[in-house]
Amino acid sequence: MDNFKQNLQEASGFLRTAERNMFSGKNQEAVELLNKAEALYLELLKANSADLQVKSLFSKMEKLRKDLEKKGVKTFEGGKAELPFEVNAHLQRIKEGILSNNLDYAKREMDSFYSRFAGPYTDLPEVKEMKSLIESKEKAEQDKQWEKDMDKAANIEKVAEHEHQCEEWRLKFQDVGYFDGKAHNTFELSAHFAACRKAIAIVNEYMTVEFSMESDITLLDMVADTKRRVEAFIPNYMQTTNEMSSDIKERINQHIIQLQNDTAWTNDDSKMPLFTGQADMTALLNSIEEMREVCAENKDAFKDMMMIYSTLQELNVERKEIRSTRIRMKPEVMSLEEGKPLQDCAIEALKKNNPGIVVLKSAVVKNWDPKFEEGWEDNTQSKWVKRNFRQSTVQIAAEVTKGDLRLFNMYIEETLNPENKYVNTRSHIVFDEPMKVENL
Repeated sequence: MDNFKQNLQEASGFLRTAERNMFSGKNQEAVELLNKAEALYLELLKANSADLQVKSLFSKMEKLRKDLEKKGVKTFEGGKAELPFEVNAHLQRIKEGILSNNLDYAKREMDSFYSRFAGPYTDLPEVKEMKSLIESKEKAEQDKQWEKDMDKAANIEKVAEHEHQCEEWRLKFQDVGYFDGKAHNTFELSAHFAACRKAIAIVNEYMTVEFSMESDITLLDMVADTKRRVEAFIPNYMQTTNEMSSDIKERINQHIIQLQNDTAWTNDDSKMPLFTGQADMTALLNSIEEMREVCAENKDAFKDMMMIYSTLQELNVERKEIRSTRIRMKPEVMSLEEGKPLQDCAIEALKKNNPGIVVLKSAVVKNWDPKFEEGWEDNTQSKWVKRNFRQSTVQIAAEVTKGDLRLFNMYIEETLNPENKYVNTRSHIVFDEPMKVENL
């Protein structure tokens, strides 16, 4: 049984016993029990002033008090016996309202007292004291409510500031961008790497910020997701860079295997050892260099690529050195008179792209080879053209720099015009190789 029900039962029991005592002439005992019931009534009034049983208890108390007053028995502590029962009872109700902090009830009873007993009873010190007490309590309640309103307004402002702070951080985390370390190309992987560094900086900054209240669920989810992706990034990044470097190493290794399998030249001086061309070597080196930045946290992968590339370079240098000892100009196939215009054209084209080069020897090594081709004139595909031409090859031994002798293979071409004459002789470098001077 809870305290409310227990107090209600005890108060009702005190009233029943007090009523029996009054009928038996035990008036003082009845007043004591009535006061005990009143004390419990005040507790009940604080707990639930709207309860019907509490209101019924008050009515029973008032009836018993009235019956005792009619017998001339004083029932109020500090009350005045000369005051009529109705006045004393009304004052008691006002007092109970004040004691239970039910100011609305006390004010209503006070207003009712002033309208029922206007005159000498309203000038009683006790009435004035209770009226002043009601006003002071009401003022205190108003002050308390004002403080609550101010606190509420401050809290609203605090919530608004907090929401603004959360929004700023949501935008910061949104601005990080996506990253997972799984992009298999250097451009995207570099972007992922930069985004991860940015995310780490923002998370570290976020951890130092004090929020006035708990962050909203959206921001907390963004922070948790960013932390999770940062934590997963390094393993993903390491695996990705290892896979990308393995692809490059495999490409290099294919060239190495090709060179290692080329052994015919080792027992036959007439054969030339193979080597990896400069275009392929440049392409491989560029692929490695593209990996330099993304391998900032995986230096072993970059080191491995450079090591296997160095192996290919060494094989290439070895083979080129051997080739240079076996490189000789092919036999000339044209007379001096017929071949000189071709040689002059080739030498002019060579010097144009290599200022300062010193030509030591030149020869036409391939007879004219007639050709025919047809196709669109340009990308607009507006004109179909047919062309007859012939091509040949000139070899030029030249010193590029002091001690650097090279044999250049030059392409020569002439176009057959409508008058059935070859015109517009032009030339360009096909390839070149180092050559020993004694092989001239």
